[in-house]
Amino acid sequence: PDFIIDFQGKIIGISGDVGSGKSTLLLGLLGETKSLTECIGITQDSVSNGIGYVGQERWLYRGSVRENITAGKDFDPKLYDTILKITCLQRDINLMPGGDLYEISDNGATLSGGQRTRVALARALYQDNSMYLLDEPLASLDRGVADSIWVEAIEKRLRDRGCLVIVATHDQKVLARTDEVIVLGADGKVVKKGTPAEVIGSDIEVFGEDESESGCELELERIVLQEEERQ
Repeated sequence: PDFIIDFQGKIIGISGDVGSGKSTLLLGLLGETKSLTECIGITQDSVSNGIGYVGQERWLYRGSVRENITAGKDFDPKLYDTILKITCLQRDINLMPGGDLYEISDNGATLSGGQRTRVALARALYQDNSMYLLDEPLASLDRGVADSIWVEAIEKRLRDRGCLVIVATHDQKVLARTDEVIVLGADGKVVKKGTPAEVIGSDIEVFGEDESESGCELELERIVLQEEERQ
């Protein structure tokens, strides 16, 4: 492998242009495809308690909101309430007819895009795994909700409790808050890795074609500096 991930309690950002294989890499780490898995290796300790996955397609099935979140796992009221809080779902559920017993149609068609994203993330968190693969986990969320979920769910609930989190994203603000960024080239190979601050200084196209407007690099650098001061 080009890069071995042998630590826990970290957030790793996977970046690169559209078509570089970010989503395929996550599927490979799940064992769903062999493509690209040779570029990143993961030690057994990192997956000792299974892998949680949130794909770009937020798969939901016909059933209640609660059933979609617990996904067959025994209902733990304390854990459940915590997950609803950190994924900003409690208010939405309070407004649904029947609360968390509200019936979701196939593929979550009766929910908004942001609600589907948060239910899918809540389901992954409820499983309480040791490693998480998140594909654009904050897509369809407004910035305030996204920031809250990043801090409360991904940083505090996952990273700070020793989980390994791998996030595939084009979002420069997300990448700035990771511990390490891995950049994939057009062939899916690792072409750059380092801290967000180190990768910013590279001339490699890190954030994809949709992040080309002027000022993006300066904004990202500002966020990184704020994060370093906070730590």
